Amino acid sequence: MMEAYEIIKNSRLYLDYLEEHIKNVEKAFNKLIGTKNNVECLNDSEFLVMLKESVSQHDLSKFTKEEFVQYREKFYGGIDEPAFDFDAAWINHYTNNHHHIETYKTIYDTTTKLNIIHMVIDWTAMGYKFGDTARAFYESDKMDKKVHDEDIDFLYKIFEVIE
Repeated sequence: MMEAYEIIKNSRLYLDYLEEHIKNVEKAFNKLIGTKNNVECLNDSEFLVMLKESVSQHDLSKFTKEEFVQYREKFYGGIDEPAFDFDAAWINHYTNNHHHIETYKTIYDTTTKLNIIHMVIDWTAMGYKFGDTARAFYESDKMDKKVHDEDIDFLYKIFEVIE
């Protein structure tokens, strides 16, 4: 019986974290679009509609059977079953969420820009939680964060806008 309560408690903690993160993503998005800037795509209403749609679906895959229990287990505990493969959940997550460095690059320039902006929004939201900035997070181990050379200048433009 106690084990069930522990799983419920840890699930609530994980859901609280997800809710806070999604609120922080919304806060970062609102800050970004509310800032005067000279970034062409951020002044294009059609692009902003696409960005808002992308952000509105932020991390929805974390609520799926492919990810929920695995993430809860990794970060909050629960059943501690080896069957809950976090590595597979992480691959599923970044494969389905192109705001991650592993999959941000697409063949369409507009989508690449959208994914970079969404990635910076995500990093900014994490910074609200952990007390740093998107730029600081990126620069802390940018050698491991494989941003393509042709995208670096755009990434830094977005850092400037959101900071």
